[in-house]
Amino acid sequence: MVQELDGNVMRCVCDQNGNHVIQKCIECVTEDAIHFIVSTFFDQVVTLSTHPYGCRVIQRVLEHCKDPITSTWEKNHISTNFSGKEIVEPVMRMYTEATDGSYIETKESALVWHYYNADPDFGSWQAKELLDHLENLFANEPFVVKKGKYIIEVKSQGITKGLIVEDILSQMTKKGKSPDFVLCIGDDRSDEDMFESLLTKAYGGTSSPAPEIFSCTVGQKPSKAKYYLDDTEDVMGLLQALGTISGPKSSFPEELLVYLTVVHFI
Repeated sequence: MVQELDGNVMRCVCDQNGNHVIQKCIECVTEDAIHFIVSTFFDQVVTLSTHPYGCRVIQRVLEHCKDPITSTWEKNHISTNFSGKEIVEPVMRMYTEATDGSYIETKESALVWHYYNADPDFGSWQAKELLDHLENLFANEPFVVKKGKYIIEVKSQGITKGLIVEDILSQMTKKGKSPDFVLCIGDDRSDEDMFESLLTKAYGGTSSPAPEIFSCTVGQKPSKAKYYLDDTEDVMGLLQALGTISGPKSSFPEELLVYLTVVHFI
């Protein structure tokens, strides 16, 4: 049955219904049997990563297929399983079917409803309806419902980006691999937990000297981050500037601070 997809993989990936079949193949069929599917993506990763349906398929590939680079990555030991998926997904799917341009993103620790590509007015109205629906549904349950930038997210209580950042830095310190500096950039409300943890908790209980920390939000808005960049182009500019810094005489934190300070006051 899977072989019948050969020659039609991209058509299915970009289809509202077909992408679910491709996802299920990646999740359930042996890697050898779906090599022809995965190999189709090799020169299309950027295109699919920015496609409302293709991005889901790329995520499944990263989760289930071995890669010579990512196979050596360590998985965070914090339990992030989202036990409310069976309840939340049917509700989100109902709103997805009623809202053109919206889609559901499945994460290990959460389900996210995206409506960036939906009609602005109708999408916002549907998001409010979905938010109210989910908040009522989980009023007495250990789950958190949040509205972000063109998203509605439901996740297990206590699992935040801040917690994960704290754990990553803690593990690095225990292994004697403390970072020279930490650059943390985010553009959403959910990133505020991360900024707060970096500034108040990440190195609060350790004897190791804290590295220089640069928390940066994207866009001029109230934030717990110390700095801001105007948009994603500035983010790319910063990363490219960091990429050009090399050699033993370079001092990353000082040069980074200069860059952020300049951007901050533009």
